[in-house]
Amino acid sequence: MNVYFSNIPSISCLLYPSPPCAESKSHLFNLGTDLESIFFLFEFILLTPPSRHWAVSLAGTVMLLVFWVITPLQSSIFNPGTVTRSLPTDIATSAALRPMSSQQTELDANFMNLGYSISWLGQPFPPFTSEEVALLPFQPISSTPYSSTTETWSTISDIYSTDLDCNPAYVEYKPDGYTFSNGRGCLVPDITLEVINEYLVLYIGYYSNAVLDWYLQGPNCTQEHSNNFLALFTSKSSALGDGSYANLTAIFCQPRYQINEAYVTVNALNGTIASNDQVLSQPTSASMGDIFNTSHFEYLLGVGLQPDTQRADYPNTIILDQTPQLLARNISWPSNNLVGFAVALNEFPAPDLADPNLLRQSFARAHKLLFSAAISTLTTTLNTNTFENTRPGIRKDTSTAIIMVRKISIVVEAALALIIILTFSLWYISQRRPSCLDRDPASIMDVMSMVGNDAILGDLHYDEFLTSTTLSQSLMHTTFAIEFLNSDGKSDLRLKSKSSAAGSVIRVTSAPQTAKRNSRSFTPIQPLEFRSSFGSGFVGVIILAAGIILFLQIRSTTLNGEQKRK
Repeated sequence: MNVYFSNIPSISCLLYPSPPCAESKSHLFNLGTDLESIFFLFEFILLTPPSRHWAVSLAGTVMLLVFWVITPLQSSIFNPGTVTRSLPTDIATSAALRPMSSQQTELDANFMNLGYSISWLGQPFPPFTSEEVALLPFQPISSTPYSSTTETWSTISDIYSTDLDCNPAYVEYKPDGYTFSNGRGCLVPDITLEVINEYLVLYIGYYSNAVLDWYLQGPNCTQEHSNNFLALFTSKSSALGDGSYANLTAIFCQPRYQINEAYVTVNALNGTIASNDQVLSQPTSASMGDIFNTSHFEYLLGVGLQPDTQRADYPNTIILDQTPQLLARNISWPSNNLVGFAVALNEFPAPDLADPNLLRQSFARAHKLLFSAAISTLTTTLNTNTFENTRPGIRKDTSTAIIMVRKISIVVEAALALIIILTFSLWYISQRRPSCLDRDPASIMDVMSMVGNDAILGDLHYDEFLTSTTLSQSLMHTTFAIEFLNSDGKSDLRLKSKSSAAGSVIRVTSAPQTAKRNSRSFTPIQPLEFRSSFGSGFVGVIILAAGIILFLQIRSTTLNGEQKRK
């Protein structure tokens, strides 16, 4: 596309005496055929223009860079995205477990209701607990509130966990029932199994109680095995008719509790454990038995009620009934509560429980779930003055923001640098070249005085529908001449056509030629953009903007993106 500059600057070049224009004193040109000779084409804007008009070339190149590079790309420098802020901070434990002396009364069967809500109803885990681990709540020492729902707190913390160590049971069938032994001195005789529905899953704990059909406690299984339980699985299809079963899975398991140090990340809003680095976890010297009553916990798992020696409110004397959920899955009843949790958390069909590993895995999940619920129940909040175990941590916050696309910004910065170089070159050339301007040709007054001359507009008068083609055709056979006259020390240009002998005179209100050449007091008129006052103000605005941006950058780096709060 050929973009033509207005012919007014070109005519101005001819009206105002200058070396290039002086060469055209008596040159005749046809506006119909030679009009394009006074136009500058954008395709050649970077080349030396006619008559070595470097100022026009540099100004045009700057315009191209501004409108074709800076303008379309500047809107692409910033794009919406997400940013993550990290702020080092001190983090302290804000809660503690209740004393061992009070845990037997504080931890009752109600914590199983919490486990029921999580396993069967899909309720989320309590804060600072998960299906694998539990830990004491912590928070930054600073009282600064979290800024969004995505903020996380990360630090090294003690994590409490449990698991099951299981071994196949030694099984012997007699007419009175099955006898199971763990091979280490715990033997349970006379266990009769009756499969009412399709499958039978049993959890037989150690402690005895009147509500239980079977338990391990007895003369053949002493107190040293109080942390053992027996898990059984069989199916109705494997019954042999005499009370025995062709396919019977029996394992003895004992819980294992441990405390490890690991790098943990939790959500600041709800305490959900986002991650814990088990790979880098290290065991601690502390024992779980010193801070958590494991015997009481295992008693509640096996019996489902508080010990008979303790008084309890009526709701705590009711055993949690999961029979409807078990019957829906063809599991026979009666059964222990832990069976319901194991089935609820089971990811595979009931017949797969015949595999000892899957049977152990199901009860291990149930054990971990109830352990997390028990730790959450026994946790009590500390006052801010009594926070414990202060250690370094990190607060992170991910939020939506406007981010800079660095590749595009580099292109824009390079274009701006080139524009600066070209602008200084234009200023230098404009300062070095001799100027005879005694008025600003870019001012509105000068343009109005030029286009308002009837001598010129008489031959160029058309309606508002004039196009370049119409102009070329209408002036194809018209020839104009410009004469340069120097009369009484003033410069005049006379424009006359071929058919007009008198022509029309255009007065140039410039200083006398002799004064321009001989008087040192003459000061050429500079365009507004090249004047010192305009340039100083423009540079001052740039320096001020750069100072503000630098200040904001320093503040952002100092506060690490945080808003300063009182």
